[in-house]
Amino acid sequence: MAENSIARQSNSQLKLQIGMATPVRKAPAASAIGSRSTLFRRQLCTQLVLLPADFKSRLPDNHLVFFIIDMVSRLDLSGILVKYENKSGVGRPAYDPTMMLTLILYCYCTGTTSGRAIERSCRESVPCGVITGNQTPDHDTISNFLLLHREQFDCIFQQILQQAEEFGLVKLEHVALDGSKIHANASRHKAMSYQRMCEKTEKLPLDCEKLETQIVELESQDNPRAAKEVHTLKTEVKFKKKRLAKIKASKKKLEQRAKKRARVQAKEKTKLLKQGRKIRKIPDPKTALPEPTEQINFTDPDSRIMGHTGGAFEQCYNVQIVVDRHCQMIVAHDVVQQGNDKNLLEPMFRQVHQRLGKYPISGSADAGYFTQESITTDSLSTVELFVPPDRETHPRTSRPSVGRIPKDISPADRMRRKLSTTHGKELYAQRKCIVEPVFGQIKHSVFAFDQFSWRGLGNVRLEWALVCTAHNLTKIWRSGYRFAQAESWPPPVMKAA
Repeated sequence: MAENSIARQSNSQLKLQIGMATPVRKAPAASAIGSRSTLFRRQLCTQLVLLPADFKSRLPDNHLVFFIIDMVSRLDLSGILVKYENKSGVGRPAYDPTMMLTLILYCYCTGTTSGRAIERSCRESVPCGVITGNQTPDHDTISNFLLLHREQFDCIFQQILQQAEEFGLVKLEHVALDGSKIHANASRHKAMSYQRMCEKTEKLPLDCEKLETQIVELESQDNPRAAKEVHTLKTEVKFKKKRLAKIKASKKKLEQRAKKRARVQAKEKTKLLKQGRKIRKIPDPKTALPEPTEQINFTDPDSRIMGHTGGAFEQCYNVQIVVDRHCQMIVAHDVVQQGNDKNLLEPMFRQVHQRLGKYPISGSADAGYFTQESITTDSLSTVELFVPPDRETHPRTSRPSVGRIPKDISPADRMRRKLSTTHGKELYAQRKCIVEPVFGQIKHSVFAFDQFSWRGLGNVRLEWALVCTAHNLTKIWRSGYRFAQAESWPPPVMKAA
């Protein structure tokens, strides 16, 4: 009993000391409209709650994720599924490829393109949890899926474009063509000119010989400090030899590129000679060499130095899109290595015909696409083209041409007369409202896609196809078109053959 009384006394003293050490906070005075407890809702972060059993009930019915789930369920994914049919069954089962494709398309539609960012979204985002069924594929799995099925992205773009045409979102009454520069996954500081390569291929072997001579002299000395210097010099020699091999390979690529360019010029020379036109002298394809200032990048040899926004020169690719006027759907896309847009008008309109089976009624492009051969080619004879030969000046001082068209008028003057008419001015003025907003949405406002993640021209083209697919999906969803929610999601598990 004595011990219990002593314990109670010590506890009371401890409470008294705590109460004396901790100042007592006064309750806030009640305002005229009530106390704080009645003004605001209580928030208890540690409160245990019972979430809905179905993730779908946490999102509205018209959410983007449900639209993409339904759209992917309507696609033909046999090109993707065929790679899983002959699996031996050894190891852990793979994630459902339909689920992985839906996840990647949704993340691209919301501006999330990095593998690590997609993995983080699977943990933190409710829509991604709806797609994955609360699973979390890691960034390596996502990257490997993209790498394994990258050739199917253009086919997926084609199927979604055909779906948009069936929904009535593609009319091909008027289309607009434009290009833009997007940064490559490479730094311009990792590029080297042909002249510099020639100098390095002569200097580096001499440097290696000098270092090897020093190594022999140091190895003859019985000195611990000399042994350390020998190790350092051997590491430097190894680095220089590796760099020399890379420079020689890049130099060879530049020489092959110059010979290929000379062969193309020789073919064009033959055509022009048959037409009786004068041409300048071109190099021999067998002995053609690059220009001394021509460069190649060691990180991504397919990328090129191009003029970018603000007058800077960066390592970039030139991306091309053809956009339909009706709902700003991308109907053709491509990535090229040349910095200008010449000779791209006919190939891009031909791609529209290949994808949709017909040419547009009319099309517009800026002055960078104008060539006499492009606007007079037979393949575009059914398309009413609006491509100015000259860049637009501000303020515009041109007046509409009147009178009968002369018989010997050049194609450039004929185009100028067409663009000076009221009909030509109205259609060409729509170009900025059709295609340029799409680049703004892709590069800045919606997708924030201003740099490629993949390297190499072939891979970059497929990544651009994936971006264009995400853009078309977003346009279809924003147009108000709705599917009935699929009751069979997730899709049935594929049986192994």
